Amino acid sequence: MCGSTRSARATSPPCTGTSARRTSKSFAVKSLEKKKIMDSKRKREGNPLLNEINIMRACDHPQIIKLFEVYEADKHVHLVMEVLDGGELFNRIRSKGTYTEVDAIKVMRNILASLAYLEEKGIVHRDLKPENLILASNEDDYNVKIADFGLAAFIAPGEKLDLPCGSPGYVAYELLQDPSPGYDCKADIFSVGVILYILLSGRPAFHGTDYKQ
Repeated sequence: MCGSTRSARATSPPCTGTSARRTSKSFAVKSLEKKKIMDSKRKREGNPLLNEINIMRACDHPQIIKLFEVYEADKHVHLVMEVLDGGELFNRIRSKGTYTEVDAIKVMRNILASLAYLEEKGIVHRDLKPENLILASNEDDYNVKIADFGLAAFIAPGEKLDLPCGSPGYVAYELLQDPSPGYDCKADIFSVGVILYILLSGRPAFHGTDYKQ
């Protein structure tokens, strides 16, 4: 998604024209550039920026990053979220090399619990990968939380989505085709399988930089 994330201490209003509670707590702030988001192909599914915000607001699960506030400026929208100090699962895998089967199960249990919750809420993430799984702390190799809902979408029971999207090397085959034959929340399970392979092997399951490869 078009945006950057940084940590901040909320002691003053995050942007002009808004008000904020004065607090000593630290938060992560993800800044999204309005123009880039609205120029994306996701416009055919509605307002992608509003969609991401509504999805995050709808989620309240210990394995999903928490959204606290949203502030809008002229060119950006700032999402105020909980701070997770452990960094991306991608970097942890690079540091560890591989996970044992026992340790990989612990990671998978957290990911699958959050996916079960998302399916109950009628949400498909569509961009699950180690870079979008954030560890809660540096001392824990397993407590991952799903982040970055920039490509996520609401989906009704029995509905099929057809927008090709996601990250090469992680997305299900149905998401690579244009036009797509249609897919639902089960598409995220394919991505989880790829993540499990990477945890155990320490290397990509597929090689390529675009959908065709």
